[in-house]
Amino acid sequence: MIATDEDALICDLAETYHIYDYRSLSPRMAAIFSCGLRDNSRIKLAMSDTRYPLETIISVLTFDAVNWLRWAQSKSAQDGGDPPERIYDKLFGHGDNDNKDSDVVTFDSPEEFEAARRKIIEGGI
Repeated sequence: MIATDEDALICDLAETYHIYDYRSLSPRMAAIFSCGLRDNSRIKLAMSDTRYPLETIISVLTFDAVNWLRWAQSKSAQDGGDPPERIYDKLFGHGDNDNKDSDVVTFDSPEEFEAARRKIIEGGI
């Protein structure tokens, strides 16, 4: 857990058990407290490579299903209108939203980053 995200573990231990310095505990006690954290704690979400707790995902899917059912009975659906956008797709980047107008820029080396930075500073972008 420490190797995954020590800051998340520290926050979770402080929030749940009011332990502000886990290193003052024996390794066994720190492990017991860490494993006892709830499944939607920051560190457990990070370890499972999940951004949202299961309850949130289920709520979003339920909302999308009810929204689609409401739309399916509307005049817009009967006239061939587009179905409502799904929140699930927006959260997880599925469907038409894949890589559309992404403002995220990545670099493979520090040199690439510095070159892009210089361009921005000089007004080239």
